[in-house]
Amino acid sequence: MMVEYSLQTSLTLTSSPGPASFSGHVTGESAMRKTEDVGSLLLFTFQVHIDGKPLGHLGNLEVEFKWPRVVSNGKWLLYLTDIQIHGASEPRCNPPGNIINTLRLVVTVATAASYGVCSK
Repeated sequence: MMVEYSLQTSLTLTSSPGPASFSGHVTGESAMRKTEDVGSLLLFTFQVHIDGKPLGHLGNLEVEFKWPRVVSNGKWLLYLTDIQIHGASEPRCNPPGNIINTLRLVVTVATAASYGVCSK
């Protein structure tokens, strides 16, 4: 027997980083030691909302998005330092490969608050 179940959901960017620019000297990847060396902090906050009854044991709601890490010439665009998930449901985050803090940089105070939602 096949049962169809529809959800009314929304995904909202609740904290937009706004326009950003980077100035200063360009640091090569091998010379980077801390996340400040990559550039300025951009904080993205997403909120997932389900209208109506929750899924319960019927399944999971997944949120998937592409993270633009590098530009066409291989230079860094957005360096992901952390993903934090907050919510009432059981959170899981399974990013593909090693995309979080790839260079194993020391997370500085200026970037310690960066987070995004992976799935809920």
